[in-house]
Amino acid sequence: MKKVVLQTILIILTFNLIAQVNDVHSSFKSTIESCNTNRMQTQHKFVESTGFNQWDLTYQQLQFQVNPKDHYISGAVSFHFTALENSLNELQIDIHENLQIDSITYHDSYLSFNRPDSLHAIVKLQKTLNTNQKDSFTIHYQGAPITAGFGSFTTSFHDNSPILSTLSEPYGARDWWPCKQSLVDKIDSIDIIVTSPEAYRTASNGVLVSDRINNNNRVCHWKHRHPIASYLVAIAVTNYATYSETATLKDGTEVEILNYVYPETLTKSQSQTIVTKDYLEYFSEIVIPYPFANEKYGHAQFNWGGGMEHQTMSFMGGFSNGLIAHELAHQWFGDYITCGSWSEIWLNEGFATYLTGLVYEKFNPDYFKLWLQHLNKVVTSKPDGSVYVLDTTSVSRIFSSRLSYYKAALVLHMLRGQIGDENFFEGIRNYATDSRVINGFATTDLLFENFEMAADTSLAQFKQQWVYTEGFPIYDINWSRKNNEILIHVEQSNSMDYRMLYEMKIPITIWSNGIGEEIWLENNQSTQEYNIPFSSTVDSISMDYNHWILKDLLLEYASKPYWDTSNVQVIYSNNLRRIEIRNPENLNQVLTIYDLNGQIISRINFDSQRKTLETNFPEGFYFVNLKSSKNNLVERILIQ
Repeated sequence: MKKVVLQTILIILTFNLIAQVNDVHSSFKSTIESCNTNRMQTQHKFVESTGFNQWDLTYQQLQFQVNPKDHYISGAVSFHFTALENSLNELQIDIHENLQIDSITYHDSYLSFNRPDSLHAIVKLQKTLNTNQKDSFTIHYQGAPITAGFGSFTTSFHDNSPILSTLSEPYGARDWWPCKQSLVDKIDSIDIIVTSPEAYRTASNGVLVSDRINNNNRVCHWKHRHPIASYLVAIAVTNYATYSETATLKDGTEVEILNYVYPETLTKSQSQTIVTKDYLEYFSEIVIPYPFANEKYGHAQFNWGGGMEHQTMSFMGGFSNGLIAHELAHQWFGDYITCGSWSEIWLNEGFATYLTGLVYEKFNPDYFKLWLQHLNKVVTSKPDGSVYVLDTTSVSRIFSSRLSYYKAALVLHMLRGQIGDENFFEGIRNYATDSRVINGFATTDLLFENFEMAADTSLAQFKQQWVYTEGFPIYDINWSRKNNEILIHVEQSNSMDYRMLYEMKIPITIWSNGIGEEIWLENNQSTQEYNIPFSSTVDSISMDYNHWILKDLLLEYASKPYWDTSNVQVIYSNNLRRIEIRNPENLNQVLTIYDLNGQIISRINFDSQRKTLETNFPEGFYFVNLKSSKNNLVERILIQ
């Protein structure tokens, strides 16, 4: 009875875990697909101004007046900057044509400006600046912003209450405020002051300095004193209910976790966000302490299918464990360290996805294995695609869940397997403390420099093959037994039909009496054989049982023997649609037929010299596995 109950529980848990994996995939899928293609067309034109290298943006005060009932914004945005070269007499600002510039003030005077196209303004400085000279001005503007990308400026409703929210990644900041939309320069610090009707609160970056009522209006003042990329600046305005939790870092530092949620979901949200504390403490241990600990971390609920990692306050469409972990991980990878180009978005999304996996590994190891298996299945569902993004005009390609999220996460997981846990996590900590990238922008090369330093090895080939090259390896593993050795035969091909070979260590598990022993083999040839000393009985051999490598397998369990099987025959006839087994030794046989997904289609036992099996299966390839006490034969057949 106990065994039956236990089996039932395991079945239920397995289905629950699979459902959770599918939920995570659906969350990312809905997040990506929620980006309307038509709304993104104007975003394709973005090219970062080369003139952005001429000046350093040191401080901005953003004053906004909004009402979540109205799709409209007015405001005043100040620019404090330092010249980085001589003869600087004008600045190019990103601003969408839907936003009207009322004036640009400089102390007690006005600056002239022109709008050369629909996405920019050129501000004429009052005086020419030389290197290291400082100056400032303020742009006064208003308008009805477009809603582009993933929803750069959106008004909607929850439970009949209006909500206004912004989401500027990748090219949407200019849609709702005049800015330096850049992956070259972060704003050193900001103040965000939002005036709205009294019933509404504003959620934003940094620390809430004041929340006061003035003439039936509520004025919320947020202060953030860490460098921030323009696309991570955000506001959300509605009738929020608020509550706080506290995380405690190893040195005793307490970090406030501030939550702005819809009143109608308050009780449910409180029960869901409680895990944030554990995740923040865990990430602070394996990476570095939370980088914005002197301010806060928080969530602001908004009407969207996913989440967005706005610095110190992620905007959340829901509070699943996976989404909470993903957006929190971005505070290190995406916010504190930001990708230096949208081509290298994997430096943001790959890390956030993999750290979500590390949460599963820490708190639910069985789920972690299913999660890895699911990611591998999604990535290998198509043969092409690189982690590196060549076409950054396509927002949907930048945020491809299959490539920028899943494949990128598996690349990090593979790297961990290749260099070992100690070197891998040391490399991450090196990266997170590298003065060239912290509070700034990173590149793939800088990341790998830190991993190479930790592992004391070159990773140039791994980087080239797994970040810049399309595709993945396909393995066919066979084995045989000879005396006290196992002969393992490995064949590698490529999903893109390239002649390139993925040279790296591959994990093989040898199963003996139900116990698996994992060994790593250096695979540097397309066809390679290994002699492994092994005196115990061998049940079977499997390739990558613990899911360390992104790959496809012709058969998960490499049971095909390498010895002579001419006395055992598997004969398939398409005309007769049957499989005939001939076995002169009359051994007890187990015949199993698998489809290409590894699902068992048929399994029978027999003990005769000849057996015929009818094959009324759908057309396609199948694997026929014939196993006895002496032989273990696998053949691939095509039913037409």
